[in-house]
Amino acid sequence: MAKKTAANPFSSMLGQATVASSDSKAKKTVVPIINLDEELSKTLGTFITAKKDMKTAEGDMRTAEAPLIQLCIEKMDAMGLKGQFTHSFELKPIKGIAEPVKFISVDKWSVSQEPENIQALRDTLKDKFDEETEKTSTVMMKAEVMEDEELQKELVSLIGDKFAKFFENRITYKMKSGFNERIYKLAGNSNKLTQIKSIISQNKPFLK
Repeated sequence: MAKKTAANPFSSMLGQATVASSDSKAKKTVVPIINLDEELSKTLGTFITAKKDMKTAEGDMRTAEAPLIQLCIEKMDAMGLKGQFTHSFELKPIKGIAEPVKFISVDKWSVSQEPENIQALRDTLKDKFDEETEKTSTVMMKAEVMEDEELQKELVSLIGDKFAKFFENRITYKMKSGFNERIYKLAGNSNKLTQIKSIISQNKPFLK
């Protein structure tokens, strides 16, 4: 009789968290067809035309908003550097040509987590770096543990003082709330403002 292999407790733990995955080699599903009558065929035609018009209008809208948003960003930066911060404007056109709209800037920033970028941000903000950023630690299991059964057994039986042997700690940074106003005081001038914005990027503002 063949010797029965002892179950791996680590695999058992993983099995409890396993979810079914789709079979990439499964047969292609045949989609049933609904034949439309004349009225609904015309309705479908209206939908398709409107969808095409919507895509065209979306492109026209993005093209038209670009110089308006750029104007507002330049005005916002100039006012911010003078201590007159605002995150929104009302764009008032000549009467009879268009309706007023609002420009709104969002206090959300994208920070590349590449070490050289974080160091550049640290060098730029200097002693204000810790004050202006939030640091988050993410603990991840090392890939070697998933490939080595002996490490898996050791993890199951003893982890306490062996924590660093199995896990990695990844640090991520993000800008604290209100940075969209404080950035101007930190920069002090347009050159430094440009430097900071070359390291981190603010979410795109919008018109509404």
